[in-house]
Order: sequence, then C-alpha cells, then structure tokens
Amino acid sequence: MKSLNRVLMVLAVVMCVVAAQAQTNVMLKGNVPFNFVASDHSLPAGEYTVATLGGESEAWYNENGRALFITRTVPLGKEADAQTYKLVFHRYGDTYILTEVWSNGISHLVSGGKAAQQIAKSGKYQVVAVLMTR
Repeated sequence: MKSLNRVLMVLAVVMCVVAAQAQTNVMLKGNVPFNFVASDHSLPAGEYTVATLGGESEAWYNENGRALFITRTVPLGKEADAQTYKLVFHRYGDTYILTEVWSNGISHLVSGGKAAQQIAKSGKYQVVAVLMTR
C-alpha cells in the first residue's frame, strides 16, 4: 500500500510539473558562473531559465529545459529600471545563496530553506549580482 501511495505521489508531481511548464512565462534566463544554493537545492554553475507560474511561484529549468524545482517568492517592494533582470546572491566564503530574483525591475525574495538558514548563521556575507536577460 505504501508503494502505491508513493507511485501515485510521484505521478501527481510529474503531472504538475508538466502542466506548469506548459503554462509558464519566462521571467529571465542566463548563466550563473558558480555553484549555488536556491531554496534548499544545490545547483551547479550553468545556464538557467526562471519562469513564473502565476502568483508568486517560480519554476527553475536547466539548459536542457528540464524542470529542477518550483519555489515561492515574496515581493520585496524594491524597484529599478524596467530592463533590470538579475539574480542576487549572498556569498559566505565559497558558498553562494540565492536571495533575490529581479525581473522587469521588480524584486522578489527567494525563501532560503533550512540549508541556507544554517549557512547564513555563519556571519557576514558579500552581495553578488548576476545579470540575466529575458
């Protein structure tokens, strides 16, 4: 019975990801030149596409278009030029944690997750921004 429940759960997640991908709007895309942590996901350096699923949900895809994860964000109320597309990271030593996604000049806070919260307790950080395109 537990196996059946797991199979059904996996199928439900796969169907949601496929449906979400069909309904997405690309917010930004580009190359992140270092490994980083985003919402408890450790990701390698590389090409990424971030798409909105409506509301404050975002889907992340790798360079092959494979869905990696979905995260919720919170509007920060910061604004810049409408052509601003960037990712903002906090760097703790050699560890980069994604903290903000900027699209169309509007900032959104990315929930840090447990791993990011643990790393953030280590102290001071440096802000690193990576410019993206639409």
